[in-house]
Amino acid sequence: MKKTSFFLLYAIAALCFSCFNESADNFPNPSAPLPNGVPTEIGTPFGLPVSKEIGPEGGILELENGKIQLTFPSGTLSQTVSVKVQPLSQTLELGIGIPFELDLGGTSLKKPIELTFHYEEEDVFGSGVDFIHLAQQDDNKIWKAKRNLTVNQSAKTIKGTISHPGRWTFFASAKIKPGLKSIGPSQTLDLEIVGYEYELSLRNDPKKQDLLAPLVPPVRIQPALVSQWLIDGRPSGSNPARGSLGFVNNDLTLARYTAPPSVPNQPTVMVSAELFLGKGKFILISSIAIENKNRFSVGNYTFSDPEVLIGLAGNTLTISMWKSINNEIQASLAFIIPDYKGIGSYNFSTATQGGVELISDQISLESTAYDENLKPYFNGSITITESYTQTGGMISGTISGTLYQKKEINNLISYIPYDVEAKFSGTFTP
Repeated sequence: MKKTSFFLLYAIAALCFSCFNESADNFPNPSAPLPNGVPTEIGTPFGLPVSKEIGPEGGILELENGKIQLTFPSGTLSQTVSVKVQPLSQTLELGIGIPFELDLGGTSLKKPIELTFHYEEEDVFGSGVDFIHLAQQDDNKIWKAKRNLTVNQSAKTIKGTISHPGRWTFFASAKIKPGLKSIGPSQTLDLEIVGYEYELSLRNDPKKQDLLAPLVPPVRIQPALVSQWLIDGRPSGSNPARGSLGFVNNDLTLARYTAPPSVPNQPTVMVSAELFLGKGKFILISSIAIENKNRFSVGNYTFSDPEVLIGLAGNTLTISMWKSINNEIQASLAFIIPDYKGIGSYNFSTATQGGVELISDQISLESTAYDENLKPYFNGSITITESYTQTGGMISGTISGTLYQKKEINNLISYIPYDVEAKFSGTFTP
């Protein structure tokens, strides 16, 4: 199945919103003085450091199979130095890629080092290349941001310079969280826009491009900075087959995406937010994969991607699954849990019971847990692994056991066993 290009959508969105309204400026100017940065932990070294002897003639050192590349131009070093780069765990919120510590053995630089980040689409999901910056952690464990990077979307590179050793990382100044997520049909997903607002306010001031601004923890950005949300570059409601968007408490920084009731032909949906930062419009994009992981089987018959309905009336939970072909139900499964208490296991009983029905050219059967006299013919259980009983929440779990089909031939009654297995996840409906 063909995958939608994140950057094709990004380019289309950028083209659509290229008409800047410079007369309006609802973004605050940077406050003075600089904010007091908040220290974070130093990243833990992992993996082996990369070392290389580099002399005055210059050289290149690569990290993570070339994902991070440090280029020492000729004349950067006055003598041959054993340069060491150690990968670190990420401690900067909204950090991107692999942080690292550069060790020059006490030698100072005569020229800046060129730093290149070879990114993949997944590295910037939730954000966008316009929002990627570089940060260095000082001796007080405070990250300080540096802008003025060069982006090449064709080559998928982000380039900057560093003028001294220490701990460095790339990060996003704004992001939709989560930036990459998989959900099922009809499920909902809350999307929050967070960012470093002081850092964002510097982007339009050319005098501040080289300012090392201390970073404080990111917060949900001002709703006034969000002009609209889009699904695949189009307003919500223009194509219901791609899902819909609403907002929590009418707050444009907290959107709620609802997936379509079935998996679309193109299962990856791009939900974007348009930000107006005073001198133009910029796009954040979150990638949401619609995947139906529901299934159930009866004997040798397996049904993938069925529709699921979860309901709760009082303390009674109902689980319904069905598979349709040409709008005709071919197989269905239904169970009830009358004394529902959330996550846990519920053994089949005279209360917790259910059945399945198959109608097709190959077979026709109705298999239940009880006969007409409530005589049990069953074994098994329902296990709930996820339970959010607010409207729009998810209830997920599994069903495993044996149900019986009642047969009567010549006044002789028999019960044919069928193993039943199911995996379900559905949006709670009160």
